[in-house]
Amino acid sequence: MDVKINQNDIINFLEEKFPLNKAQKWDFPGYSLKLPNKIIKKVLVCLDVNYNVMERAIKEKIDLIISYHPFKFAKSWNTIYAYDFTKKELVKKLTDNKIAVYSVHTNLDQDKHGTAYQILKHLELQQSIHKNYNSSIVVKYGKQLLDLIVLIKYKLNINTILTNAFTKLDMIIDKFAFYPGAGDIYDFLEKNKKDKVDLLITSDIKWNEQQLLNSLSINFIIIPHKIEDIVVEYLGDLLIEQFENDIKVVKYLEEDFVKGY
Repeated sequence: MDVKINQNDIINFLEEKFPLNKAQKWDFPGYSLKLPNKIIKKVLVCLDVNYNVMERAIKEKIDLIISYHPFKFAKSWNTIYAYDFTKKELVKKLTDNKIAVYSVHTNLDQDKHGTAYQILKHLELQQSIHKNYNSSIVVKYGKQLLDLIVLIKYKLNINTILTNAFTKLDMIIDKFAFYPGAGDIYDFLEKNKKDKVDLLITSDIKWNEQQLLNSLSINFIIIPHKIEDIVVEYLGDLLIEQFENDIKVVKYLEEDFVKGY
């Protein structure tokens, strides 16, 4: 006899593993679109909820969307609609089709085996972890910068990276710090007083932050934020393992909408 899994079963599992109180204060994990509890047969896991995700969810008769980035990234929908009217249509169509949306974001990042760990595992560097801060990790490397760049581009399928160290490709990277997503430059600078790494790897460094790192002679590599697609695989696998054959899990990995040449 098939076990019936309801929406609360799945959300309780996620919140036990990634408690909401572990999220950053500025973040909005949890329900973006909460609908009445019901039996769940199909779950779609994605990085972001957009029009393509919505269409796929409706087509495949999805009951629940689990996204990494919060769909409702504000306290109220009115705040969001003021600058992003397109989400009003998405909310209506998702509601009409009885598809709830739930997100795990910085509360997942704070887990020891969260976002930073999963990406480093994909790079096969998890055995070289020197210090795990959960949301960021320091790795012992011991090879040339060029070797690390090649590894990152090959394993993460990245076309383009940005670095201030292209004249130092033969330098030996003893240790590097990895901050997935936007990272936190000032948190890195504080921790680096003790860590003293040779390189920072992160995404979305603002121009003034790049200038700050340059002025401090800190080498950096900027990689696309979209490498967090790896979290989609991770979350999907967690749900499959926990609920076995009782629900179908669809991992939605979207093509890059920004291409490097």
